[in-house]
Amino acid sequence: MEPQAYCSSAPSTPERSSKSRESKSRSSSHSAPDRHASSSSSASSSSASSNSTSSSTSSLSKLQLSPQKQKKLQRSVAAQKAAVKFLDREQRLKNKVDIGRDLRITQDTQTWSSSILPHWTDSMRSSSVVASLCARGIPPKVRTEAWKVLLGNSLMITEELFRIHSSKASHMLDDHEEKAARGSSTDGEKTRPRDSSASVNRESTIKDIDIDIPRTFPKLEFFHDGGEWENRLRMVLAAYCSYRPDFGYTQGMSFLAGMLLLHLETCDAFIGLANLLNSARYFSSGYRPDLLEAEADRFNEAFKANLPLLWKHFSENEVTHELYLVDWRLSMFARLLPLDVCVRVWDNFLRVGEDYFFKCALGVLKLLGKTLAMAGNDLGGILKVLRKDGGMEGVDVEELFESVGKIKLESRGRGLSGIGIGSGWGGKEICKMS
Repeated sequence: MEPQAYCSSAPSTPERSSKSRESKSRSSSHSAPDRHASSSSSASSSSASSNSTSSSTSSLSKLQLSPQKQKKLQRSVAAQKAAVKFLDREQRLKNKVDIGRDLRITQDTQTWSSSILPHWTDSMRSSSVVASLCARGIPPKVRTEAWKVLLGNSLMITEELFRIHSSKASHMLDDHEEKAARGSSTDGEKTRPRDSSASVNRESTIKDIDIDIPRTFPKLEFFHDGGEWENRLRMVLAAYCSYRPDFGYTQGMSFLAGMLLLHLETCDAFIGLANLLNSARYFSSGYRPDLLEAEADRFNEAFKANLPLLWKHFSENEVTHELYLVDWRLSMFARLLPLDVCVRVWDNFLRVGEDYFFKCALGVLKLLGKTLAMAGNDLGGILKVLRKDGGMEGVDVEELFESVGKIKLESRGRGLSGIGIGSGWGGKEICKMS
């Protein structure tokens, strides 16, 4: 390492010490005159400084501040000092919060690992301990296994079944690309398998997957670079089209699959997606664009009861739930909320079910209340706030969940006491990366 040129404390070598003594010896004969010159220079400088100070004082005396301005200046200085103290105190509090948060995450991880996951039964999702753990956010180290047990596998999907539908899906995608290259029609009737016994076949919707992928988590480039993650997302969605040709692909499904892929392996993400979309706990009316028709009255009643002023504002400007809530529901807030916030919403959604979606939707509206009020009676401005991708960047996480906690929603029995979901994610059913 090269020595620092200005390091005054650097140790001297013997050679440098002798040269230094010789230098001091040669300079000693000039030391007295030098000190005299230095003293004269210092006196001259002191005199000049005195004259300068006198001149400055004279100038300031000509620019005397009025008592009002002096008080204003004093208040300004006091305010700056108070600001410094406040920021210092806030930083100390933040450090304490960070330490407390890290300790809490460590403790929660231990609780999940030793007390919850090894002994999981579906009835545990309604326990106060699990409810508190999910409300605080599942620690990243255990989120993969926690999501698996919360989703369950009542469909008993195996790795072999996933491989079968993955292979079939690959052929379906190749067939679609071939027909697209030839300019052939890819309408449902022409691509429908002749031996299908389903009354409705939507396998042809597989062509919509490549339309939606570029719009899925646009800020996560690894989903759009033509690499492994994009292929994994495509395969999970295509395999689901093969597994449930009666459902096929629905716009927004790519966000659900993408969220699962961020925390689960490919096969596990397919198992999770199939169970998520099949469960009445999460989508009691099925996963489709008109899924909210059966729930509209319930949502509107809860909206009016919890947020009467905002409800009135929306009613006066004809802002109906169809204009924003369907998108939130189909993507489970993945288009609206920052990813770290959305993950915590999912921690609770997977435990509770669709009731939590409605509570969270009203909590989001409560938090956006001031911003929506600033949009006034401009329908376009209101919808921009409600529809904007990542529209809540920088949101205070704790404030959002505090808002959600204040929402009162009458349960319809589908949440914690609804349809049971198995927990068959163990053993051989946990799949490796495909």
